[in-house]
Amino acid sequence: MPARIGHYAIARKLGEGGMGVVYAARDERLERTVALKTMSSLANDETARKRFWREARAAASVNHPNVCQLYEIGEDGGELFIAMELLEGEALAERLRRGPLSVSETVPIGLGVLAALVAAVLARRGVRAKAFRGQDGLDELTTTGPSIVYETLDGSVKEHVLDPAGLGLSRAAGDDLRGGDAETNAQIARKVLEGAPGPQRDVVVLNAGAALEVAGRAASLEEGLLLAAESIDSGEAARSLERWIEVSERVAG
Repeated sequence: MPARIGHYAIARKLGEGGMGVVYAARDERLERTVALKTMSSLANDETARKRFWREARAAASVNHPNVCQLYEIGEDGGELFIAMELLEGEALAERLRRGPLSVSETVPIGLGVLAALVAAVLARRGVRAKAFRGQDGLDELTTTGPSIVYETLDGSVKEHVLDPAGLGLSRAAGDDLRGGDAETNAQIARKVLEGAPGPQRDVVVLNAGAALEVAGRAASLEEGLLLAAESIDSGEAARSLERWIEVSERVAG
């Protein structure tokens, strides 16, 4: 085990794989503990080295709680290394040795991993977007409580919590947003677009408002909500639905 790599003093070995070795190390410049991963397998592959640098830069631009933060990418003696956040805790492999995870344990882990992947992909592509999940388990902005929002802008990802109460929307119960079969859901959609008030309208306005903001049609989420509500109340949303139905039936026929 090396005593140091660059300005990092090696403390102990954490693991080893096909790509290289991971150490716990001390950054002597910033006086912090890091995970230092050496990439010895890329030493003689120039194409792989270039790809590594490109992908590492993209990963470094992502700021997300479920993505390990990168501190530095460098070379020492011709060997590439990555200095990253050192996360203490039980590895998933170790946890699985004690038995399978329950559904209640697996779902939060899975959602966290997926959110991180979505955020990283969108940030890497330079796409302005909002990915979100309601804390009630819905895969959309919810009005039963807060939602976790992952916003990508200029290659970075920011996470924040959105509480619909802060937008003047009433708190809904889970059953208020429950749908049914295709016919039931169609009836709900028509009812909302006809201007009927209630929790179903609120959640439609909230999600439509977020879409209008991301698309650049609204300067803020609050303005997006106003535009979405106006589209419903003016009847324009219902007329758009009828036009889609007409076109669909014509194409199908």
